[in-house]
Amino acid sequence: VAEQTVAVGTALSKLNLPESLSGTDLEKNPLPDIPVRWKAKDATYDPSKPQDYIFIAEPGSGYVLAPAAALPRERVPYGPGLLPENYVRVTVKAGELKTKVEKGQVLPQKIAALFIEGTLNEQDMKYIRGTLTNLKTLDLEKTALITIPNAAFSSMTSLENLVLPASVKTIGEQALKDCTHLTAVNLAGVNVVGDSAFEGCASLGAVNLSQVQTLGEKAFTGCSNLTLA
Repeated sequence: VAEQTVAVGTALSKLNLPESLSGTDLEKNPLPDIPVRWKAKDATYDPSKPQDYIFIAEPGSGYVLAPAAALPRERVPYGPGLLPENYVRVTVKAGELKTKVEKGQVLPQKIAALFIEGTLNEQDMKYIRGTLTNLKTLDLEKTALITIPNAAFSSMTSLENLVLPASVKTIGEQALKDCTHLTAVNLAGVNVVGDSAFEGCASLGAVNLSQVQTLGEKAFTGCSNLTLA
């Protein structure tokens, strides 16, 4: 795998890391390609935080490494100056998002990454869900949100990465239901996850539920790739 430099907001699934590796058995006979998954060494991969990551391959289910065997490690420099195509940064007050976005140079339907600073209300959430149909990265880290409302981003099938502020404590019912391409969301400070909040998020990987006190029914039903940190 060639060394790669990737843009802020790039989901793990979009990195140049193969889904399988070739190998041999103990008698040196070639094996069919072995499925692998990749984990970042020393730090959980966070598409919102620039740093260099080392990824280590792990064999898929049913495969065991021989004592002297090793799987590859790949270095991925992750640069703060690199941004996805069609990204937009805005500073807003509640209710201003539509006006600010539509004054920009990128058509709303073509925005792939949106970085928001300031305050938002439910009107702004509805605008994101209903208009930004090709959004892949939504970075809310510099907002003052405490709650992600019910159904706020449900059925945003293009969304891959959601970055929440540390202030968010509650994920509402069906907030991200059926976001089928969502791979990453930071939940480390969240206390409440509502009913069906992530139901149908089949691509969602590792999440941290260490602070969750209330977990709603069907919160992660259909999350077939989910692992818990």
